Amino acid sequence: MEPLKVFQQKIKTQIEAIEQDLEDYQDTFDEGDIIERRAKLRVLSEVLTEYECMFAEELTPAHKKMRGKRLLYVFNDVDYRTIEQLNFTIRTYVVLKKANYDTAQQLREANLEDIPNISQKSIEEIKRKLNL
Repeated sequence: MEPLKVFQQKIKTQIEAIEQDLEDYQDTFDEGDIIERRAKLRVLSEVLTEYECMFAEELTPAHKKMRGKRLLYVFNDVDYRTIEQLNFTIRTYVVLKKANYDTAQQLREANLEDIPNISQKSIEEIKRKLNL
């Protein structure tokens, strides 16, 4: 199997395992465990969709939605959240990690909570705001 397919399969396996855990142990998990697992699911799904979008010859409706997707932030009382728990594409996540941003609070302090679209333009806007 080619390496890209192996990577894709590993992500799918992780997603399936987390979904199975949530289904099997939902009565024993506390709210924090459930939130953590759902955040991991969202990040893994985002990684998988971004990956498929990069290598898709024909874009499916999910890929088209991904390309035009707006960043959704949950900045009310969750400044402690890591950027992994927020709704970013891989490209945006990588830029923020390279700039040493780890939490929602840091993004708020840098006035980065209003970046409009996930596109090359918004990546450039992030870099400009971060002076990269």
